[in-house]
Amino acid sequence: MIAISIFLTEVAKCLIFFKYYLKEDFKRFWSIPVSFILYIIMLYFGLPEALSAIVVCVITLSFMTQKVYGKIILGVVILDSIAEIIMIFVRKVPIKSGDSLSEGQCYLVTNIMVIVSLLLFKQLQNIKSMRNIRISSNIIYVTLGGVAWFMTLSVALLQYMQQYVQNKIEEILIDLFSTVAFFSVFIVVFMVLHIYYLNERLKEAYHLECSLKEAQEAYYKILLDKEEETRKYRHDLSNHMICLKQIVGQGQLEDVKTYIDSMYQNFDSIKNKVYDTGNDIFNIMLNHYLGMDIPNLKFRITGKITKRINADNFTLCTIFSNILQNAIEELNRNHGENVLLWIKISDGDSNVKIQICNNSVEKDIKSGKIETQKLDKENHGIGLKNVTKAITECHGMLELDYADGMFIADIYLPYEVEE
Repeated sequence: MIAISIFLTEVAKCLIFFKYYLKEDFKRFWSIPVSFILYIIMLYFGLPEALSAIVVCVITLSFMTQKVYGKIILGVVILDSIAEIIMIFVRKVPIKSGDSLSEGQCYLVTNIMVIVSLLLFKQLQNIKSMRNIRISSNIIYVTLGGVAWFMTLSVALLQYMQQYVQNKIEEILIDLFSTVAFFSVFIVVFMVLHIYYLNERLKEAYHLECSLKEAQEAYYKILLDKEEETRKYRHDLSNHMICLKQIVGQGQLEDVKTYIDSMYQNFDSIKNKVYDTGNDIFNIMLNHYLGMDIPNLKFRITGKITKRINADNFTLCTIFSNILQNAIEELNRNHGENVLLWIKISDGDSNVKIQICNNSVEKDIKSGKIETQKLDKENHGIGLKNVTKAITECHGMLELDYADGMFIADIYLPYEVEE
Protein backbone atom coordinates (compact mmCIF):
# COMPACT_ATOMS: atom_id res chain seq x y z
CA MET A 1 0.00 0.00 0.00
CA ILE A 2 2.86 2.38 0.85
CA ALA A 3 4.53 1.61 -2.49
CA ILE A 4 1.36 2.41 -4.47
CA SER A 5 0.86 5.65 -2.50
CA ILE A 6 4.46 6.68 -3.20
CA PHE A 7 3.95 6.16 -6.94
CA LEU A 8 0.68 8.12 -7.01
CA THR A 9 2.02 11.05 -4.98
CA GLU A 10 5.23 11.15 -7.04
CA VAL A 11 3.22 11.32 -10.29
CA ALA A 12 0.85 13.95 -8.83
CA LYS A 13 3.80 16.03 -7.59
CA CYS A 14 5.46 16.03 -11.01
CA LEU A 15 2.24 16.77 -12.93
CA ILE A 16 1.37 19.71 -10.66
CA PHE A 17 4.85 21.22 -10.88
CA PHE A 18 5.17 20.84 -14.67
CA LYS A 19 1.61 22.03 -15.34
CA TYR A 20 1.49 25.12 -13.12
CA TYR A 21 5.13 26.17 -12.86
CA LEU A 22 6.76 25.04 -16.13
CA LYS A 23 3.59 25.58 -18.22
CA GLU A 24 3.70 22.16 -19.90
CA ASP A 25 0.69 20.59 -21.60
CA PHE A 26 0.23 16.85 -21.22
CA LYS A 27 -0.69 14.17 -23.75
CA ARG A 28 -0.62 10.35 -23.83
CA PHE A 29 -2.10 9.77 -20.37
CA TRP A 30 -1.95 6.03 -21.12
CA SER A 31 1.74 6.23 -20.15
CA ILE A 32 0.77 6.51 -16.43
CA PRO A 33 -0.59 2.94 -16.06
CA VAL A 34 2.27 1.65 -18.23
CA SER A 35 4.74 3.39 -15.90
CA PHE A 36 2.97 1.86 -12.90
CA ILE A 37 3.58 -1.62 -14.33
CA LEU A 38 7.24 -0.72 -14.84
CA TYR A 39 7.33 0.56 -11.23
CA ILE A 40 5.99 -2.78 -9.91
CA ILE A 41 8.61 -4.66 -11.95
CA MET A 42 11.41 -2.50 -10.51
CA LEU A 43 10.14 -3.15 -6.97
CA TYR A 44 10.02 -6.87 -7.72
CA PHE A 45 13.73 -6.81 -8.51
CA GLY A 46 14.45 -5.13 -5.18
CA LEU A 47 15.02 -1.51 -6.22
CA PRO A 48 14.15 1.16 -3.60
CA GLU A 49 10.63 2.56 -3.75
CA ALA A 50 11.68 6.24 -3.94
CA LEU A 51 14.29 5.66 -6.65
CA SER A 52 11.88 3.53 -8.69
CA ALA A 53 9.17 6.21 -8.43
CA ILE A 54 11.55 8.95 -9.62
CA VAL A 55 12.78 6.89 -12.59
CA VAL A 56 9.29 5.98 -13.81
CA CYS A 57 8.14 9.60 -13.40
CA VAL A 58 10.97 10.81 -15.65
CA ILE A 59 9.94 8.20 -18.23
CA THR A 60 6.27 9.19 -17.88
CA LEU A 61 7.03 12.90 -18.34
CA SER A 62 9.10 12.18 -21.43
CA PHE A 63 6.01 10.56 -23.00
CA MET A 64 3.41 13.06 -21.74
CA THR A 65 5.30 16.27 -22.68
CA GLN A 66 6.98 17.43 -25.88
CA LYS A 67 10.16 15.54 -24.91
CA VAL A 68 11.87 18.64 -23.51
CA TYR A 69 14.47 16.53 -21.73
CA GLY A 70 16.43 19.46 -20.34
CA LYS A 71 13.31 20.89 -18.69
CA ILE A 72 12.33 17.44 -17.38
CA ILE A 73 15.73 16.91 -15.73
CA LEU A 74 15.75 20.41 -14.21
CA GLY A 75 12.19 19.99 -12.96
CA VAL A 76 12.93 16.64 -11.32
CA VAL A 77 16.12 18.04 -9.73
CA ILE A 78 14.15 20.97 -8.27
CA LEU A 79 11.43 18.70 -6.90
CA ASP A 80 13.98 16.26 -5.48
CA SER A 81 15.87 19.11 -3.79
CA ILE A 82 12.67 20.39 -2.17
CA ALA A 83 11.79 16.86 -1.07
CA GLU A 84 15.24 16.26 0.44
CA ILE A 85 15.01 19.46 2.49
CA ILE A 86 11.59 18.50 3.85
CA MET A 87 12.65 14.89 4.49
CA ILE A 88 15.48 16.03 6.79
CA PHE A 89 12.82 17.23 9.24
CA VAL A 90 10.33 14.41 8.55
CA ARG A 91 12.95 11.82 9.57
CA LYS A 92 13.22 13.52 12.98
CA VAL A 93 9.49 13.15 13.73
CA PRO A 94 8.99 10.46 16.43
CA ILE A 95 6.03 8.07 16.50
CA LYS A 96 4.27 6.63 19.57
CA SER A 97 6.59 3.68 19.92
CA GLY A 98 9.55 6.02 20.08
CA ASP A 99 10.90 4.86 16.72
CA SER A 100 11.20 6.94 13.58
CA LEU A 101 9.19 6.57 10.40
CA SER A 102 10.39 4.03 7.85
CA GLU A 103 12.12 5.30 4.71
CA GLY A 104 9.01 4.61 2.61
CA GLN A 105 6.74 6.39 5.10
CA CYS A 106 9.13 9.37 5.21
CA TYR A 107 9.10 9.63 1.42
CA LEU A 108 5.28 9.38 1.29
CA VAL A 109 4.81 12.11 3.93
CA THR A 110 7.39 14.27 2.15
CA ASN A 111 5.59 13.90 -1.19
CA ILE A 112 2.28 14.92 0.40
CA MET A 113 3.91 17.98 1.98
CA VAL A 114 5.53 18.96 -1.35
CA ILE A 115 2.16 18.67 -3.14
CA VAL A 116 0.45 20.83 -0.50
CA SER A 117 3.27 23.39 -0.69
CA LEU A 118 3.08 23.59 -4.51
CA LEU A 119 -0.70 24.08 -4.43
CA LEU A 120 -0.50 26.73 -1.67
CA PHE A 121 2.22 28.65 -3.48
CA LYS A 122 0.15 28.51 -6.68
CA GLN A 123 -2.78 30.06 -4.82
CA LEU A 124 -0.50 32.80 -3.50
CA GLN A 125 0.57 33.54 -7.08
CA ASN A 126 -3.07 34.08 -8.03
CA ILE A 127 -3.41 36.89 -5.49
CA LYS A 128 -3.14 40.21 -7.33
CA SER A 129 -0.75 41.82 -4.85
CA MET A 130 1.57 38.80 -5.10
CA ARG A 131 1.56 38.93 -8.91
CA ASN A 132 2.81 42.51 -8.83
CA ILE A 133 5.91 41.59 -6.83
CA ARG A 134 9.05 41.84 -8.93
CA ILE A 135 12.44 40.51 -7.90
CA SER A 136 15.32 42.60 -9.18
CA SER A 137 18.02 40.94 -11.27
CA ASN A 138 20.66 41.98 -8.71
CA ILE A 139 18.91 39.96 -5.99
CA ILE A 140 18.77 36.95 -8.31
CA TYR A 141 22.49 37.15 -9.14
CA VAL A 142 23.47 37.66 -5.49
CA THR A 143 21.32 34.68 -4.48
CA LEU A 144 22.81 32.43 -7.16
CA GLY A 145 26.31 33.58 -6.17
CA GLY A 146 25.54 32.77 -2.53
CA VAL A 147 24.26 29.32 -3.50
CA ALA A 148 27.43 28.61 -5.50
CA TRP A 149 29.58 29.79 -2.58
CA PHE A 150 27.63 27.61 -0.12
CA MET A 151 28.03 24.59 -2.42
CA THR A 152 31.79 25.21 -2.55
CA LEU A 153 31.92 25.51 1.23
CA SER A 154 29.96 22.26 1.67
CA VAL A 155 32.33 20.35 -0.60
CA ALA A 156 35.35 21.88 1.16
CA LEU A 157 33.91 20.70 4.49
CA LEU A 158 33.43 17.22 3.04
CA GLN A 159 37.08 17.14 2.00
CA TYR A 160 38.09 18.27 5.48
CA MET A 161 36.13 15.35 6.99
CA GLN A 162 37.95 12.98 4.63
CA GLN A 163 40.87 12.73 7.07
CA TYR A 164 38.60 10.94 9.55
CA VAL A 165 37.54 8.30 7.02
CA GLN A 166 39.40 5.01 7.38
CA ASN A 167 37.97 3.18 4.37
CA LYS A 168 39.99 3.61 1.17
CA ILE A 169 36.97 3.17 -1.10
CA GLU A 170 35.08 5.89 0.79
CA GLU A 171 38.07 8.22 0.37
CA ILE A 172 38.03 7.62 -3.39
CA LEU A 173 34.28 8.25 -3.50
CA ILE A 174 34.73 11.53 -1.60
CA ASP A 175 37.45 12.65 -4.02
CA LEU A 176 35.27 11.73 -6.97
CA PHE A 177 32.24 13.50 -5.51
CA SER A 178 34.31 16.60 -4.68
CA THR A 179 35.70 16.80 -8.21
CA VAL A 180 32.25 16.51 -9.77
CA ALA A 181 30.80 19.01 -7.27
CA PHE A 182 33.52 21.63 -7.88
CA PHE A 183 33.09 21.20 -11.62
CA SER A 184 29.31 21.64 -11.18
CA VAL A 185 29.89 24.85 -9.21
CA PHE A 186 32.13 26.11 -12.01
CA ILE A 187 29.40 25.35 -14.56
CA VAL A 188 26.77 27.12 -12.42
CA VAL A 189 28.92 30.25 -11.99
CA PHE A 190 29.82 30.27 -15.70
CA MET A 191 26.16 30.00 -16.70
CA VAL A 192 25.15 32.77 -14.26
CA LEU A 193 27.79 35.08 -15.76
CA HIS A 194 26.71 34.12 -19.27
CA ILE A 195 23.06 34.88 -18.44
CA TYR A 196 24.09 38.18 -16.82
CA TYR A 197 25.99 39.43 -19.87
CA LEU A 198 23.27 38.11 -22.20
CA ASN A 199 20.66 39.97 -20.15
CA GLU A 200 22.71 43.19 -20.36
CA ARG A 201 22.94 42.87 -24.14
CA LEU A 202 19.20 42.19 -24.38
CA LYS A 203 18.46 45.30 -22.31
CA GLU A 204 20.75 47.34 -24.52
CA ALA A 205 19.08 45.94 -27.64
CA TYR A 206 15.63 46.68 -26.18
CA HIS A 207 16.47 50.32 -25.43
CA LEU A 208 18.03 50.73 -28.86
CA GLU A 209 14.97 49.18 -30.49
CA CYS A 210 12.70 51.59 -28.56
CA SER A 211 14.82 54.54 -29.69
CA LEU A 212 14.75 53.33 -33.29
CA LYS A 213 10.98 52.85 -33.17
CA GLU A 214 10.47 56.35 -31.76
CA ALA A 215 12.77 57.82 -34.42
CA GLN A 216 11.00 55.86 -37.16
CA GLU A 217 7.62 57.20 -36.07
CA ALA A 218 8.96 60.77 -36.12
CA TYR A 219 10.58 60.17 -39.52
CA TYR A 220 7.40 58.80 -41.05
CA LYS A 221 5.45 61.76 -39.66
CA ILE A 222 7.92 64.11 -41.36
CA LEU A 223 7.47 62.19 -44.62
CA LEU A 224 3.68 62.51 -44.33
CA ASP A 225 3.96 66.23 -43.61
CA LYS A 226 6.26 66.65 -46.61
CA GLU A 227 3.84 64.76 -48.83
CA GLU A 228 0.96 66.93 -47.62
CA GLU A 229 2.86 70.17 -48.30
CA THR A 230 3.99 68.88 -51.70
CA ARG A 231 0.38 68.10 -52.58
CA LYS A 232 -0.66 71.62 -51.57
CA TYR A 233 2.23 73.08 -53.59
CA ARG A 234 1.20 71.12 -56.67
CA HIS A 235 -2.41 72.24 -56.18
CA ASP A 236 -1.39 75.92 -56.09
CA LEU A 237 1.15 75.66 -58.93
CA SER A 238 -1.38 76.39 -61.68
CA ASN A 239 -2.55 79.50 -59.83
CA HIS A 240 1.05 80.65 -59.48
CA MET A 241 1.51 80.25 -63.23
CA ILE A 242 -1.57 82.42 -63.89
CA CYS A 243 -0.24 85.13 -61.58
CA LEU A 244 3.20 85.03 -63.23
CA LYS A 245 1.63 85.28 -66.66
CA GLN A 246 -0.28 88.39 -65.64
CA ILE A 247 2.80 90.00 -64.08
CA VAL A 248 4.89 89.26 -67.21
CA GLY A 249 2.12 90.70 -69.37
CA GLN A 250 2.30 93.91 -67.41
CA GLY A 251 6.08 94.05 -67.97
CA GLN A 252 6.90 94.03 -64.25
CA LEU A 253 10.07 91.90 -64.55
CA GLU A 254 11.38 92.81 -61.07
CA ASP A 255 8.12 91.57 -59.55
CA VAL A 256 8.49 88.34 -61.58
CA LYS A 257 11.96 87.76 -60.10
CA THR A 258 10.67 88.38 -56.56
CA TYR A 259 7.73 86.05 -57.12
CA ILE A 260 9.94 83.24 -58.45
CA ASP A 261 12.38 83.65 -55.52
CA SER A 262 9.45 83.32 -53.15
CA MET A 263 8.35 80.13 -54.90
CA TYR A 264 11.88 78.70 -54.65
CA GLN A 265 12.04 79.47 -50.92
CA ASN A 266 8.77 77.67 -50.40
CA PHE A 267 10.02 74.71 -52.44
CA ASP A 268 13.33 74.57 -50.52
CA SER A 269 11.50 74.55 -47.20
CA ILE A 270 9.59 71.46 -48.35
CA LYS A 271 12.69 69.78 -49.78
CA ASN A 272 14.74 70.30 -46.61
CA LYS A 273 12.16 68.80 -44.30
CA VAL A 274 13.63 65.34 -44.90
CA TYR A 275 17.33 64.60 -45.40
CA ASP A 276 18.15 61.64 -47.64
CA THR A 277 21.58 60.06 -47.12
CA GLY A 278 20.92 56.94 -49.16
CA ASN A 279 20.58 54.72 -46.07
CA ASP A 280 17.25 54.27 -44.27
CA ILE A 281 18.68 53.93 -40.75
CA PHE A 282 20.93 56.96 -41.20
CA ASN A 283 17.93 58.91 -42.55
CA ILE A 284 15.79 57.99 -39.55
CA MET A 285 18.41 58.89 -36.93
CA LEU A 286 19.53 62.07 -38.74
CA ASN A 287 16.00 63.43 -39.12
CA HIS A 288 15.21 62.43 -35.54
CA TYR A 289 18.10 64.35 -33.99
CA LEU A 290 17.83 67.32 -36.35
CA GLY A 291 14.19 67.59 -35.32
CA MET A 292 15.35 68.71 -31.88
CA ASP A 293 15.37 72.41 -31.09
CA ILE A 294 18.96 73.59 -31.57
CA PRO A 295 19.32 77.40 -31.58
CA ASN A 296 21.25 78.95 -34.50
CA LEU A 297 22.05 75.57 -36.08
CA LYS A 298 23.74 75.67 -39.47
CA PHE A 299 23.56 72.24 -41.05
CA ARG A 300 25.14 71.03 -44.26
CA ILE A 301 25.25 67.58 -45.84
CA THR A 302 27.01 66.51 -49.01
CA GLY A 303 27.29 63.18 -50.82
CA LYS A 304 25.16 60.06 -50.68
CA ILE A 305 25.49 56.38 -49.79
CA THR A 306 24.99 54.52 -53.06
CA LYS A 307 25.24 50.86 -52.02
CA ARG A 308 24.12 48.59 -49.19
CA ILE A 309 26.41 48.72 -46.16
CA ASN A 310 27.66 45.35 -44.91
CA ALA A 311 25.96 45.61 -41.49
CA ASP A 312 22.52 44.88 -40.08
CA ASN A 313 20.08 47.58 -38.96
CA PHE A 314 20.86 47.03 -35.26
CA THR A 315 24.58 47.69 -35.85
CA LEU A 316 23.92 50.75 -38.03
CA CYS A 317 21.49 52.15 -35.47
CA THR A 318 24.13 51.73 -32.74
CA ILE A 319 26.70 53.61 -34.83
CA PHE A 320 24.61 56.49 -36.18
CA SER A 321 22.45 57.09 -33.10
CA ASN A 322 25.39 57.35 -30.69
CA ILE A 323 27.56 59.51 -32.97
CA LEU A 324 24.70 61.91 -33.77
CA GLN A 325 23.53 62.01 -30.15
CA ASN A 326 27.03 62.97 -28.97
CA ALA A 327 27.22 65.69 -31.64
CA ILE A 328 23.81 67.19 -30.76
CA GLU A 329 24.55 67.11 -27.01
CA GLU A 330 27.86 68.90 -27.65
CA LEU A 331 26.12 71.56 -29.77
CA ASN A 332 23.47 72.14 -27.08
CA ARG A 333 26.16 72.55 -24.40
CA ASN A 334 28.35 74.94 -26.36
CA HIS A 335 25.95 76.78 -28.64
CA GLY A 336 26.59 80.38 -29.65
CA GLU A 337 25.91 82.40 -32.76
CA ASN A 338 27.48 79.77 -35.01
CA VAL A 339 26.34 76.23 -34.29
CA LEU A 340 27.80 74.06 -37.04
CA LEU A 341 27.06 70.46 -37.99
CA TRP A 342 28.54 69.18 -41.23
CA ILE A 343 28.17 65.72 -42.70
CA LYS A 344 30.24 64.69 -45.69
CA ILE A 345 29.66 61.32 -47.38
CA SER A 346 32.45 60.10 -49.65
CA ASP A 347 31.41 57.11 -51.71
CA GLY A 348 34.00 54.51 -52.77
CA ASP A 349 33.97 51.26 -54.71
CA SER A 350 34.08 48.92 -51.69
CA ASN A 351 33.36 51.24 -48.74
CA VAL A 352 31.91 54.57 -47.71
CA LYS A 353 33.44 57.28 -45.55
CA ILE A 354 31.03 59.31 -43.40
CA GLN A 355 32.59 62.38 -41.80
CA ILE A 356 30.58 64.11 -39.05
CA CYS A 357 31.93 67.48 -37.83
CA ASN A 358 30.53 69.73 -35.13
CA ASN A 359 32.00 72.73 -33.37
CA SER A 360 33.13 71.88 -29.86
CA VAL A 361 35.34 72.88 -26.99
CA GLU A 362 38.82 71.43 -27.23
CA LYS A 363 38.95 67.65 -26.78
CA ASP A 364 41.76 65.53 -25.42
CA ILE A 365 41.69 62.49 -27.70
CA LYS A 366 43.88 59.54 -26.74
CA SER A 367 43.45 56.08 -28.29
CA GLY A 368 39.93 56.86 -29.43
CA LYS A 369 38.79 58.10 -25.99
CA ILE A 370 37.59 61.60 -25.10
CA GLU A 371 37.53 63.33 -21.74
CA THR A 372 33.90 63.90 -20.76
CA GLN A 373 32.22 67.11 -19.62
CA LYS A 374 29.19 65.24 -18.32
CA LEU A 375 28.46 64.92 -14.62
CA ASP A 376 27.65 61.21 -15.02
CA LYS A 377 31.23 60.13 -15.66
CA GLU A 378 30.51 56.48 -14.81
CA ASN A 379 28.07 55.95 -17.68
CA HIS A 380 29.67 58.36 -20.14
CA GLY A 381 31.76 56.79 -22.84
CA ILE A 382 29.53 53.72 -23.11
CA GLY A 383 28.01 55.09 -26.34
CA LEU A 384 31.42 55.63 -27.95
CA LYS A 385 32.56 52.18 -26.83
CA ASN A 386 29.45 50.67 -28.41
CA VAL A 387 30.15 52.57 -31.63
CA THR A 388 33.76 51.36 -31.73
CA LYS A 389 32.68 47.77 -31.05
CA ALA A 390 29.91 47.88 -33.70
CA ILE A 391 32.23 49.36 -36.35
CA THR A 392 34.93 46.78 -35.57
CA GLU A 393 32.44 43.91 -35.81
CA CYS A 394 31.43 44.93 -39.34
CA HIS A 395 35.13 45.33 -40.30
CA GLY A 396 35.01 49.12 -40.47
CA MET A 397 37.13 51.82 -38.84
CA LEU A 398 36.55 54.88 -36.63
CA GLU A 399 38.93 57.85 -36.46
CA LEU A 400 38.45 60.78 -34.06
CA ASP A 401 40.17 64.15 -34.32
CA TYR A 402 39.92 67.75 -33.10
CA ALA A 403 41.05 70.70 -35.21
CA ASP A 404 40.18 74.41 -35.50
CA GLY A 405 37.38 74.23 -32.97
CA MET A 406 35.73 71.25 -34.69
CA PHE A 407 35.33 67.71 -33.40
CA ILE A 408 35.64 65.29 -36.34
CA ALA A 409 34.48 61.68 -36.48
CA ASP A 410 35.47 59.73 -39.59
CA ILE A 411 33.51 56.49 -40.02
CA TYR A 412 34.61 53.94 -42.63
CA LEU A 413 32.06 51.20 -43.40
CA PRO A 414 32.39 48.43 -46.00
CA TYR A 415 29.79 47.80 -48.68
CA GLU A 416 28.30 44.39 -49.27
CA VAL A 417 30.21 42.37 -51.86
CA GLU A 418 28.21 42.08 -55.05
CA GLU A 419 28.00 38.56 -56.43
